[in-house]
Amino acid sequence: MFISTPSKLKQLIGIFIILFSAVIAVKLYKNHNATSQEFELNKYRGDNAFKSHHYRLAQNYYEKSLSQNPNQAEATLMAAKSFMRGKYQNFNKSIDYYKKYINHFDGNPPLNLSLVNQLKDVGMHDDLIILSSKTHNNLLKASIFEELDTEKALWHLNQIPLDRHNIEYYLLAARIYSNLHQFDNVIINANKAIDLSGMHKNNYYLLSQAYRNIKEFTKAKTAIQSFQILNLLETENNNEQLLIHLNALIELNKNLIQSNDFNSYYITLLIKTKQLDKVEERLSSIDISSLSSKNKVPILSALNQINAIELARIIYNESDKNQIKADEYIQYCQLVANLKTKNELYTACKQGIEKNPHSAALMYWFAIHLLNIDQKPAAYRYMEDAIVHAPWVNSWIIHLAKLYLIEGDVESAKKVLNQSVTNSQIINQFKLSNSLY
Repeated sequence: MFISTPSKLKQLIGIFIILFSAVIAVKLYKNHNATSQEFELNKYRGDNAFKSHHYRLAQNYYEKSLSQNPNQAEATLMAAKSFMRGKYQNFNKSIDYYKKYINHFDGNPPLNLSLVNQLKDVGMHDDLIILSSKTHNNLLKASIFEELDTEKALWHLNQIPLDRHNIEYYLLAARIYSNLHQFDNVIINANKAIDLSGMHKNNYYLLSQAYRNIKEFTKAKTAIQSFQILNLLETENNNEQLLIHLNALIELNKNLIQSNDFNSYYITLLIKTKQLDKVEERLSSIDISSLSSKNKVPILSALNQINAIELARIIYNESDKNQIKADEYIQYCQLVANLKTKNELYTACKQGIEKNPHSAALMYWFAIHLLNIDQKPAAYRYMEDAIVHAPWVNSWIIHLAKLYLIEGDVESAKKVLNQSVTNSQIINQFKLSNSLY
């Protein structure tokens, strides 16, 4: 059937409108995805900046991410934390973000003892009282009321079943009973806290006061001596002297050798003083799988300084692989990179990347390992991604720029140098000396 010219024109216009609409839809979709990726990237950059103690950058990145999508509970919490840290701390902004965070949850909020203490530190007592009615955790309730209503705090403390009595319980109980002048109970709970972790100095102070009040002066003296030693540990810089202090602490408190916090500190100092036989002996005498990430990271960091892969391997093999945190994986990746050979800790490094795909430090150290085993294309990709996630680390940026220059790829070198978010003299000098302006 013959179609008239006007009909053809209408058909063409219709097709054009459909195609134009499709192009606009694709463009809007791409822009939406780009915006989505941008605020996610800002959140990841904030996380990396916070972990590397660049709190000003963390503040900026979290605020950018939240300005694009305010419905991010975790980013809101991290913004609150970042404004509590560093040179540019801002308590009012921190409080504002903490309030926004807890307003994300109508029902039972995801509180923990650390968060409760942070809210107490910024003076959010009224908000904490409201939160206490929303949580079913009596340890948190007891902590909330510790300074507001001691009797109420004690009531909640007494609701906690025996199988939930942990280090946090005993430390809190010692403080609450001390405020109530129930010194026998202070002594019981403070000693149980020391059995679990003997590195909390204020607990020894409460214990010494309690013993003094019941006229047990010898025990009071021992407790205050432990308190004084822990004070010395905070100010001493010499590792040999620190070991002397720790040995003195053991003499006063024999049960300390069962404490994971103590063992972490003690083993770290043995490594730093190069007493590696004692380190291996100590590692074989404790349950490594019971060590927390906080316990293991200082040990692994010290092992990294001397490339002691055999001892690191012991820790990795005895650890619960499901419980390994990003900070531990970073230490394993550094060890792998520094040794410049293939070894089984490569598995740990690769697993770390898979579990923490936005950790800039993990990506960088894995890239170094790939360079060492001559897998350049993959190494460059990981290094580029590390810089995208942490564009303030100028040493990484210059490293990659040098690699590009060796390859003769001047444009890529310029591009990576321009990613730096700091007006760094080091970057500017590198550009100048290599004619990359």
